[in-house]
Amino acid sequence: MTRWKQTLLFLLLFTTTWLLVLGQAEAQMNTPVPTSEAGESWLTLPDMPETATHANYGAEIYRLVCQDCHGGVGQGLTDEWRAEAFSPDDQNCWQSKCHNGTHPVDGFVLPKYVPPVAGEEALVRFETAFDLYNYIREAMPYHNRGSLLDIEYLQLTAFISELNGLDQVPAALDAMGAAEIVLHPNRPNPTPIPTPEPAPQQATTPTWLWGGAVAAALVLGGAGILYRRLF
Repeated sequence: MTRWKQTLLFLLLFTTTWLLVLGQAEAQMNTPVPTSEAGESWLTLPDMPETATHANYGAEIYRLVCQDCHGGVGQGLTDEWRAEAFSPDDQNCWQSKCHNGTHPVDGFVLPKYVPPVAGEEALVRFETAFDLYNYIREAMPYHNRGSLLDIEYLQLTAFISELNGLDQVPAALDAMGAAEIVLHPNRPNPTPIPTPEPAPQQATTPTWLWGGAVAAALVLGGAGILYRRLF
């Protein structure tokens, strides 16, 4: 094969491969990231007064995100709450095409039992508000875990703490303040179930790089077949 044909083949392979790799990279960069990482909330809260506390904001977040499942006053998904909150046709949350195995594409399977978040029997696995904050930040909302902003999880923690009758919640709650709030101060010898630490994130190869490598392998393989046929 002449030198100019070799050069042309090389340029063709190089250009095609990198176009595919860059296309994969652009698609990866254009993929939406969770709002908690992007720094923008997907919630639309009502206008709040300047004097509003974290618990006040948390009450609105609870109403928008948590109330349907955990109850208007934190009682859980009881029969009474479903009868109060939903129309008769929507009170069976586990009916077909609702929140059972045949839910819509953008839906989810709802557990049969949704626990209360207020009351003597609620939150018994957590010793402090910081334990609660760590848990809901990793596991809630159930259908879109970890999608709230960190400040919104703190605001929710403040509200739920006050919902349980705790009056020492700071107006602006932070992680250190949450660690000082004991959720069950009157419980003798509390033995809470420890909340697992979030799993460390492992370094992974970017998806677009794997895609580019596969695309490059396919292009090179196809070029090899073409070369054998033409030259």
